[in-house]
Amino acid sequence: MNSISDRGHRLPALEPYPARKDSGVDGLGEVPTHWEVRRIGQIGSLFKGSGGTKEDAVPDGMPCVRYGDLYTHHEFFVRKAKSCIPEEHAARYTEIRYGDVLFAGSGETIDEIGKSAVNLIQGPACCGGDVIVLRPRIQAKAEFLGYATDCAYAAHQKARMGRGFTIMHIYRSELKHLYVALPPLAEQAAVVHFLDHVDRRIQRYVRAMRRLVGAAASQTGRATSLVDEYRTRLIADVVTGKLDVREAAAGLPEVDSVAAEDDGVDDVDPAEASGVSEPEPAATGTAHDAAEDGMLGERDHEVGQEGRP
Repeated sequence: MNSISDRGHRLPALEPYPARKDSGVDGLGEVPTHWEVRRIGQIGSLFKGSGGTKEDAVPDGMPCVRYGDLYTHHEFFVRKAKSCIPEEHAARYTEIRYGDVLFAGSGETIDEIGKSAVNLIQGPACCGGDVIVLRPRIQAKAEFLGYATDCAYAAHQKARMGRGFTIMHIYRSELKHLYVALPPLAEQAAVVHFLDHVDRRIQRYVRAMRRLVGAAASQTGRATSLVDEYRTRLIADVVTGKLDVREAAAGLPEVDSVAAEDDGVDDVDPAEASGVSEPEPAATGTAHDAAEDGMLGERDHEVGQEGRP
């Protein structure tokens, strides 16, 4: 597989784990032998949130996560709530804690039903109605659960659990059967470190590409679509153990320094960024397969290189 570069030094190539086993879960395939496969009902308790209405919203107060925000405002993580409620109304809402995973109980499409994100808010917070809360009772990296419960493999499982016609619903009785692959705690941290770092690079690239939209709208749209597809598959493949990122993660800087580096996109050359090749994406397989098959060109796959994700 093509290796991933990061501003001056090349990270080790990502390869599958050498020892693997059948997960026993339809669609998940093989996982590393030292990983566990568990239903989220075995990871913690699931309960339904309750709360008032949007009319309770105030500019400042207790952070409150509503089910609609999980579709429109949060991806994998809730770092800051979109809305707040008066603290005197908190008793009418469901308290959420750091590390709770929040699932939208309703939605408009089967493909997005059960959209979820892990709560990373430090301090008191709550959620409204139609949110299903998973409160872990095992030791787990909160951010890893955020990725694992809403990656493409998890979304596929949740789609099969959806019920309804005009409005789709997902229920605790089915959601508890959502399977995730769990590596040891230290490896969960390595996966999170790698994905956070690479995702920042990809987002920088996408922002740079979108700056070109006035000059080359069709090419920019095609390029960002390919990158978004690759990002989705990469996250799913890493968080389910399809690719081994332990060595790559060990060579990455801390996230804080990456965040400081990525404050803006002026150092991404838009002219270079516009040169994304446009081969047809592979229809099946992992991000590893996509790279081998040329889903993204050699230059495009070098995540983090100047002028690249």
